[in-house]
Amino acid sequence: MIKIGLYSEDHTLHTLLSSALGKEFEVLLQPDEDGMNVLRAAGDCDVMILDLHSNHDSLQDRIGCTLDCNSGPGCGHGRRRPPLDRL
Repeated sequence: MIKIGLYSEDHTLHTLLSSALGKEFEVLLQPDEDGMNVLRAAGDCDVMILDLHSNHDSLQDRIGCTLDCNSGPGCGHGRRRPPLDRL
């Protein structure tokens, strides 16, 4: 089973993705940076999806958290985080 960390407050998006992807995927909804950090630290996701349509955290903070996931254990694959001004 492939585990997907979904960084979003949108429960509808979670439901749609879970339904569309089927039983081979598990979509783990986390509405905040702390939740995503827990997923990352535990190594509980294979892929991370960042919902760019957000009402809470600033977009730059959400992108930074998502990119940090690539530099640590769990979701990342050892890639270095690019500077935000290059995105």
